[in-house]
Amino acid sequence: MISKLEILPNEIFFNIFSHLLWNDILTSFWSLNKRFNSLICLNFSINNCGIIINKTSLSYKIFLSKLFPLISNCSSLINSIRHIHLDGRCPNSYEFINKNRCIYNYPNLKSFVLDRFYLSELLINNLCFLIQGQLNKLTMILDKDSTVDYDGQLYYLKWFFNNLNSVENIKIRLKIDGTCEKNPIIYGSIIDANFIWKYLMSDTIINLIHFDFYIVSKSYNEKLVDLNTERAKILARIISMPVQLNYLRIKNFQWLLHLVEYAFDELKENALSNVRYTEFSLPSCRFGTNESIHLGKYLVPFLSKYMPYLQTLCLWRPDDFPWSSIRPDFNRTHYRLLAQRWSKSLKTVESINKHVTLFENDLSQLVEQLKQFVYLNIYGYINDEKVEPYRLMIQKRFPNSYFSIEKSRFRLWI
Repeated sequence: MISKLEILPNEIFFNIFSHLLWNDILTSFWSLNKRFNSLICLNFSINNCGIIINKTSLSYKIFLSKLFPLISNCSSLINSIRHIHLDGRCPNSYEFINKNRCIYNYPNLKSFVLDRFYLSELLINNLCFLIQGQLNKLTMILDKDSTVDYDGQLYYLKWFFNNLNSVENIKIRLKIDGTCEKNPIIYGSIIDANFIWKYLMSDTIINLIHFDFYIVSKSYNEKLVDLNTERAKILARIISMPVQLNYLRIKNFQWLLHLVEYAFDELKENALSNVRYTEFSLPSCRFGTNESIHLGKYLVPFLSKYMPYLQTLCLWRPDDFPWSSIRPDFNRTHYRLLAQRWSKSLKTVESINKHVTLFENDLSQLVEQLKQFVYLNIYGYINDEKVEPYRLMIQKRFPNSYFSIEKSRFRLWI
């Protein structure tokens, strides 16, 4: 006889599974019948559901004694596991990867998260097989108290980056401590572009699509470094690593200007030409230095020259949507007074009309210069008085386009 539970469609069970821990799914539904076994395997294979060991969920002891035998003796389950997440704050996670070598039992594993792990030679060695030919996504967040503080760890990292052959998505967080005199390489070096390139970066990562890389360094070296130049060199070398860069998300637009100003020779030829999506912030066009408010005028010329096939642009603004500025230059001595007067003038009808024209010119230039452009997304802030004038301008200037305008966001589909 078919139970009432079995009458439910598969979608209902997948929804139920989404609210349960992976171990609860196995202990509650596995071996009820063939249908449930198939649903569980399918859930593991298509969703970001897999083995998760951390403080708040399943302990390693319970996993090893109850669930590991179940999984190990079932080829369909082993083949279904696509995701493993280990939290270094749970001591048993280290046993999972370092001692039992269980990680190699999952032939279809594609996503592996190591959260707050301590960098060690054993850890790097045990990742060898996975990163050379199996994983698509690797997230490795080093423990906040774990630093690269001796020279040998640099060689682990260099080897690690040189063997990321199949990985498409990687996120790395690390801290470099150069205060120990016993490690001459770190202690005697400036953590600059050449250091990062020599000891951390790979020449090319063939399949890399998403690269999230963050370094904090601490050094007692007294040599001075031009931060803009060194950042530009590091950025140039990171951007040059992918065979074809399609997606670029960076903190500040000014960093891209520094890239071509200070480190163009370090940049691979046409490294930015295949970018289809880019995202960054632009400084205020109202308040700031006389130089910073006019950075927006370089936006479209830069994109048309270095990213000619760009399709999507996402901008983060501290205020209005136009990226060009009509603010006059202020004398630094009287900046505060002049800024207050300028701020009051922005609410006048005359100022609103000028900004409508300015925004129209910015949009027109963007669409005309980028022939494959399809979507603009701007996060910013405007007053209520500007919403309707901007809306009317867009309707008139782009009658066949779809758009959405709010006080804090503007979107345009060409």
